[in-house]
Amino acid sequence: MLQGITNALDNPVRQAFAVEVVGHDELVNAVALNSMQFNAARVIGPAIAGVVIARLGTSPALVINAVSFLAAIIGLALMNPAQFFAAPKRPSGRPIQQLREGIGYALHTPIVLLALLVVAFIGTFGYNFNTVLPLLAGFVLKTDAQGFGALSAAFGVDSLIGAVFSAFNNDISVWLLLAVEAALMVCAILCAVGVIVALAYWNRSVKHGEV
Repeated sequence: MLQGITNALDNPVRQAFAVEVVGHDELVNAVALNSMQFNAARVIGPAIAGVVIARLGTSPALVINAVSFLAAIIGLALMNPAQFFAAPKRPSGRPIQQLREGIGYALHTPIVLLALLVVAFIGTFGYNFNTVLPLLAGFVLKTDAQGFGALSAAFGVDSLIGAVFSAFNNDISVWLLLAVEAALMVCAILCAVGVIVALAYWNRSVKHGEV
């Protein structure tokens, strides 16, 4: 729960901070570069964590993960606030009024509304793979900590490819976005079916004393 609260505060602040670091002119490239770095860490981190857990255990892996945040803290401490770009002027008015204006703008701007709906759908249903992934690794693939780390790293590979593609292609159509989301939906459904079948087979084996 504490990690969820931390992420709820960290993610919006970190994303809003980007415009002060690079300015509006380089914001698109900065977001793409940050996404590439983030997804590269998703590839490397779980793979290393799987090896550490298999060799040393879970506690050393958590300690190493905690220590790794010192690099980000030191980097932030070394930044010079005098070199930041001016932050966008905060609009006047009550937060509720600003929220209503934002919702009204999204409802009357189809491209913004479509983006919000896609993100809401993926965030609600697509990101639950973190719950299904351990079941998939344990009951379907019958793997250990190293295999689970490799499986987790695989989720970062496609995101890294997408980030690189976005960095070098500024003309991404709505139809391409919808096609990618449809492919994600099909893959998620296939994974869910696989987990359900594997759990059913596991329960059947347990009842018949085969396990």
